[in-house]
Amino acid sequence: MSRNLFLIIFMFCTCVCGYGQDIMLTADDGLSNTLINCITHTSDNTIWIATENGLNSYDGSTIKKYFYDENNPYSLADNYINSVSETSDGKIWVSTHSGLQVYDPEFNRFNTIDLHLQKNNRVVRPSVQHILERKDGRIYICTSSHGIFEYIADSAAAYQLNCSQVGYILIHIDEDTQGNLWVASGDYGLTKVSPDNRYTAYKFEGRAYGDLSVSAVACDNAGNVYAANSQLGLYMLDAKHNRFEKIDSGYFTYNIRVLDGRVAYVCTEGGGLKRIDPIAKKTVSHSISYGCLNLEAGKVHDVMHDNKGNLWIAFYQKGILLPPTLLAYKLLRNILLYAQPLLLLCYNCLGQMPTHLLLLLICETLGLIA
Repeated sequence: MSRNLFLIIFMFCTCVCGYGQDIMLTADDGLSNTLINCITHTSDNTIWIATENGLNSYDGSTIKKYFYDENNPYSLADNYINSVSETSDGKIWVSTHSGLQVYDPEFNRFNTIDLHLQKNNRVVRPSVQHILERKDGRIYICTSSHGIFEYIADSAAAYQLNCSQVGYILIHIDEDTQGNLWVASGDYGLTKVSPDNRYTAYKFEGRAYGDLSVSAVACDNAGNVYAANSQLGLYMLDAKHNRFEKIDSGYFTYNIRVLDGRVAYVCTEGGGLKRIDPIAKKTVSHSISYGCLNLEAGKVHDVMHDNKGNLWIAFYQKGILLPPTLLAYKLLRNILLYAQPLLLLCYNCLGQMPTHLLLLLICETLGLIA
């Protein structure tokens, strides 16, 4: 009996340690580069890592690297990757410094999408920031020199939209719950385009957004809209008064990422990772440290959730971190809090089991965790 009790306690401790596993991916682990711009989890359970020197895919055990090859027309168009996105039809879009591509997993190749200018229909290969799949299924392509393009599936090509009122040096685009398109640019600032094509330019602190570059814009499923100015800080839309209010400052915002449509994270250059509290209209810093990585002061360029809800963090110049999940700490806390009745329950259930069967159960548990 005492041997079984010891084994039961060992199994609980092993489970807790298993939930607390962490992962850190760096160049030593096979990343092509640690100057990371974007991380994305796709429906096939692959993590795509866009860097300034190559594209990486991680399946949980192996990192594959992709590069530009001048002798292969189906290689990457450029080694500088801005972002990777997946649309509802399962297509994986790769935004590079030299145009847009779609990854073909069957043949393990990248097919280039032609981007046609509005004026003369000439094909260009601009730096593509990212793509946006709108709620009605349309796919918009955000570029840093030629404005917005719309992808037309029938022709497998994209065509430039009229961007004279929103600018052509674009940083980011997003869509809110009302179907408004929000455009952050480096030449026109922040502009809202309504479904009936009415344009609204926004100001803050008496200054037009167009006076200064807008580094990020994002919308959540609750109707909140967040924007970041390169010099003045982080803002949140006051929908009642149709104006933006400052909620934080003192750092440069690289990206605002809304996960699961609910939680908005602010990725900063030197200010670490922050989470927006839309009720209190403020940001909350993460106090997790991992070796030389500090979530309160590091350069964080992106975050994502995998299919288990784990938070992955892209540290610029460092690598990708999956911190130990909070579930481990909650589980340990509950075990300590309810240790006596919990162990008694398990002892009553498992204590009478033959030792060799209990050992088999523990081995199965270890196999699942590993």
